[in-house]
Amino acid sequence: MKTGTITFHAPNNNGSFLQAYALQQILVKELGVDNEIIDFRSVKQTNQYKTFRPIRCKNDLLKNLASLPHYRKLNIRYARFEDMRNRYLMKTGCIVSEEDTLKQASKYDVLIAGSDQIWNTGAPDFSPAYFLPNVDKRKIAYAVSCGSVASSAGLKEYEGTINTFEGISVREEAVKKQLQSIYNGEIGVVLDPTLLLDETDYQPLYQKASVVEGDYIFYYSITYSKDSLKAVQKLSEKTGLPVYTVFTSFHTSLSERYGVKVLYDGGPSEFLNLLAHAKIVATNSFHGTAFSLIFHKNFYHLCDMEGEKMKKDDRIDGILERLGLASRNYCYQQEQLLPDLTYEKADIQMQQLRKESLEWLKTALGC
Repeated sequence: MKTGTITFHAPNNNGSFLQAYALQQILVKELGVDNEIIDFRSVKQTNQYKTFRPIRCKNDLLKNLASLPHYRKLNIRYARFEDMRNRYLMKTGCIVSEEDTLKQASKYDVLIAGSDQIWNTGAPDFSPAYFLPNVDKRKIAYAVSCGSVASSAGLKEYEGTINTFEGISVREEAVKKQLQSIYNGEIGVVLDPTLLLDETDYQPLYQKASVVEGDYIFYYSITYSKDSLKAVQKLSEKTGLPVYTVFTSFHTSLSERYGVKVLYDGGPSEFLNLLAHAKIVATNSFHGTAFSLIFHKNFYHLCDMEGEKMKKDDRIDGILERLGLASRNYCYQQEQLLPDLTYEKADIQMQQLRKESLEWLKTALGC
């Protein structure tokens, strides 16, 4: 059986690369199926992750100016991502157009859409191609997500093509609720592919020696909200530990104002290294949380405030609640540090969720 996967693998985003890597490892090594990733890279996705963006508005100009002082290191980062994709992913040649992507998709026995936020219709690099329209092949969706707020996903517009999928599984209960009203079949809730592997499966991707000396907090964010920056600054003050992060977006430099040290040239290998050796992980990212769980880290989920309450995030809150770890939520207004984390109960639940997720995938593929 020849399978093809369409997913977010090409963005220079650690979670995107690592979820694509994890799913392919499971398909090939665990399930024994032939798989390659359709190397779809739309122009807007490529432009979004360039070191210097094409200037279409004032915002692009400001982001380019922010990148200028770190141009050399950001180019190294770009090259590191591309090297990791070439070394560790089995994929087709690069495809730019949606039309050619769908032609390529027609060559497989079974198509797999997912994981990551490929059905987040509001994402800057969203494309209808991720719904695989007008492709007359067996299609399944594994652990698709619609972003942090599923209710704004706008899936109704794609009801017709969504119902051509033989099986659909999602990453969050909130996405399941959105799909139930438009999809005619059953919808599974499964783990993100990264959580199907354990720490030892990722060790070949990074060097053993720490890239940072001494104990430290690893801060991992995509959005760099003021609330999360205040929270990590407070953690640093209370623990006496320095804070390190890797570049993830053009807002990363904001963290330097709060005392965070930034590795502008860090790619997926450096991300894993920093997380693996960190004394504490502080994150408001889904994959920052996922890898904290995989590596059994003492982690803090940094929450933004919405009035007097912590703001919800469908992706992170969902997995923490399923593992009984909702108490890891933390905001800058809290005075006390969270207790050190033990994983005995969470590991038991994680093993069960892994088993259920693999069974769903095996059944959907017909393995």
